[in-house]
Amino acid sequence: YEKNIINLSSELSENYKKRGYFKGPKINQNLIEKINEEIKIQSVSNNNNNYIIFNWNSDLKNILSKIIFEELKLTIIQLQKYYNSKIVLTHARIQRNFGYEKKFLEEKFSDNFHNDRWLSTYFKIFINLEDIDHKKGPTYIIPRDKKEDFIKKSRYKNRSNYSEVDYEHSYINIGNTGESLI
Repeated sequence: YEKNIINLSSELSENYKKRGYFKGPKINQNLIEKINEEIKIQSVSNNNNNYIIFNWNSDLKNILSKIIFEELKLTIIQLQKYYNSKIVLTHARIQRNFGYEKKFLEEKFSDNFHNDRWLSTYFKIFINLEDIDHKKGPTYIIPRDKKEDFIKKSRYKNRSNYSEVDYEHSYINIGNTGESLI
């Protein structure tokens, strides 16, 4: 797919193909505030999984629609040009993770290193619903062009079998409310 179908002349190809991620647009603060107001209404309790997945009510679905068709419209057009294909939303989730004292390789919510590139056309869009700093457990991403180095340095076999290393080339998804990462 990557050799024969991807549009290498698209605006995304150089950095996205090399690194595997890029910063998306900042989402309208009013929409983020509306999401936060809607999820604040839902009952939240810390469970054994240390996360909560919020329910999609009609107001949240309308906000998501505005984000996709207005805020992310140009980004989605760029992705469609890059993949030479229509983009289909297969899953949308609003999730809050709660901190816990992690023991090496213990996992509560996909917090060990793993691979989400099962298919060349699979991608995620993260939107910060609050400011994210190092204390809030940001997502760490190994740039695509550094994966072999990471595998070697961490002796990575799978998400349950690797040496914990402070990998210097990790991209740490910290940022302000409304920032997005693809």
